Amino acid sequence: MSAPVVLGHLRAPTGGNEELQGTHPFETPEFLLAHNGILLNPEVIDPVMAYSGAPVDSMALVHGIDRAIRDGARVADAIVAAAGAVDGQQACWLWHKREQALYLWRVMSTLFWAKTETSCFLFSSVKVGPVQTPLEQGNVYRVSSDLPRPAIVANFGFYSPYLE
Repeated sequence: MSAPVVLGHLRAPTGGNEELQGTHPFETPEFLLAHNGILLNPEVIDPVMAYSGAPVDSMALVHGIDRAIRDGARVADAIVAAAGAVDGQQACWLWHKREQALYLWRVMSTLFWAKTETSCFLFSSVKVGPVQTPLEQGNVYRVSSDLPRPAIVANFGFYSPYLE
């Protein structure tokens, strides 16, 4: 109960590998990432990672963000480049280890948040308990100890058949 950050993810596989290598969150030297949804065209991020040896479609998203960060992009810009490039559903959290900051974004998949009376920041892909405020699609939000509520740090274009 005294941990400053607790993150979790329960994967309901919609495709890809259901073995341990497909388990979220994915970890790179820079971050942890969990993705709720399905990517329809992950090959636009990286044709090698997308479906050719990668256990799940989310690996293309992870790889695209990590590559942009290694190339010197700010975290928010790396997310925009990867998340804005793919079609499909996304509700993602990314923990940036060096910054000790959480990034959230969504397209079609739901993502809700709340701040409790004890100053805890909570988020979930389902409305449960106090977690009731929806995050808007196409925005990248940052949460950290200095700002324990979601602040928009970037936005990206996306395709949703529900907006036509």
